[in-house]
Amino acid sequence: MNKIKSILNINMLEKDGKRIQDMSGSVLIVVACCVPKHAKTLKNYFEKGDLFDKRYRITKCISRSDLLAIPLKISNASIDSVENNIPEEFRNLIVCFESQICPLSSSGVAKKTNFDTNVKRAVACALVHAAKELRKQPENFVDESFERFNFPKRLELIGDPPHFAILLIPVDKVDFFQENILRSFVENIIGFLGQDDWDRYQTIFYEYLAGLHRVKRVISKAVVDADSKIRESRSKLLFLEKGFQEWLSESLKPPIPSQYLLGWTTITEHNLSMSLDLTKVMYSRGNVTEKHRFGSLVREGEVVLDMYAGIGYYTLPALIFGHAKFVYACEWNAHAVFALKYNLLCNNVQDRAKVFEGDSRINARSLEGRIDRISLGLLPSSEGGWPTAVRALNKSKGGWLHIHANVPVFECDCWALWCLDRLVRFADDCGREWVALCVNIQTVKSFAPKVDHIVADIYLGPRDVVGMMTKLDVSSWKQVTRFGHLSKDNLMVQGDFEKVTQPSCALRDDGPINQQWMR
Repeated sequence: MNKIKSILNINMLEKDGKRIQDMSGSVLIVVACCVPKHAKTLKNYFEKGDLFDKRYRITKCISRSDLLAIPLKISNASIDSVENNIPEEFRNLIVCFESQICPLSSSGVAKKTNFDTNVKRAVACALVHAAKELRKQPENFVDESFERFNFPKRLELIGDPPHFAILLIPVDKVDFFQENILRSFVENIIGFLGQDDWDRYQTIFYEYLAGLHRVKRVISKAVVDADSKIRESRSKLLFLEKGFQEWLSESLKPPIPSQYLLGWTTITEHNLSMSLDLTKVMYSRGNVTEKHRFGSLVREGEVVLDMYAGIGYYTLPALIFGHAKFVYACEWNAHAVFALKYNLLCNNVQDRAKVFEGDSRINARSLEGRIDRISLGLLPSSEGGWPTAVRALNKSKGGWLHIHANVPVFECDCWALWCLDRLVRFADDCGREWVALCVNIQTVKSFAPKVDHIVADIYLGPRDVVGMMTKLDVSSWKQVTRFGHLSKDNLMVQGDFEKVTQPSCALRDDGPINQQWMR
């Protein structure tokens, strides 16, 4: 029996019976269309005959929304011969054959095709799909102007699958995703769109990308304003699957206020779960190893101070992995404070922690002389918190400081000695003649070309205690030596007050790091 072949011709060309791409660069796939109840049966049949194209997912038929389209590894020219060889019991289940764009399967997203990145191919598919949904089918949707845009190899997924996974769109790094550029590009191809049509186009565009990645939400990923002292996220929701907000509201235990629902996600790393609203609080995946390392450094029974706690990046590892006796967590972003308290409760450690909301440089003053270990995880510099941190350390034995900073690679040793010099001087201001020893400088990640995010592990305390606490021999130090650090060659470098120079990454009016709120 001859099936009616409805071939959608979007500049589709065939040469010698071989399938090629349309002008958007998106491959038009021959599909067998059927009613939903027969899709599984036909899929199994085509798989056994090696005709099912696993690079793509079964999707809705474009010409008839009541049918499903099964992607096949055949060309238009071979439809007749393939159809004639299909047993009648299966042939009768097929309504028609068509050519259309199909969403990529998980394996399809991971494979390289003619596009320089899979993301570029996916974006091209989404552009065409959204235009067709608005009943606008230009002959040449993606032209040479599209090629000038650079796309990453993959888009970032964040959050625990399946329900909390969110697709992040890097508007901070890819110009094409900025709304004004995307709209200008689209309207240049399909003509002017009123605001309602443009809103609908965006929704369909991002819904398509969400479908490719099997997520229910899409959120933009924006750069945090360097002058924003609360480090609030500037990300925004781009797509939300219908009904998901209601499901999330009913499913979360404990429940959360509605203002946090749209961007709320849970991220599990090293068996430790943290939740937050990505549209209100920044999150960095690059620190995952450092969070776990910090937890492993904490000793059972210690009292810890986290001066820049966020949602609990270092507070939770200290409590759960390090078994700290108690953690004082300081944070001044109200949205992060909510997530922090929520995460303490969900991990059942709320009884061993106290949250100070507000400026840690002020709030931590009440902890003077009581702390064994302090995390100073503020970037690009936590310099403004050092005096308060030094005062908070245990008066009799001192304690550990874990100082984060963005430091030029060539200034690492210079920064370490300058940091130690400052800490010793702050101790002197408190009437404590302590010495400082940096036992390790840990590279967390590259922050920018030739600039690393590092963490210095420093013990600051009485001279007779430092050797015991660090398990390093400082007996050879000259009496006038107040600070030193281990070099990359594991050699002790003794500091000299007169030879310390200020690194370029120090907080100062004429330096690259000059934010007044950090001081």
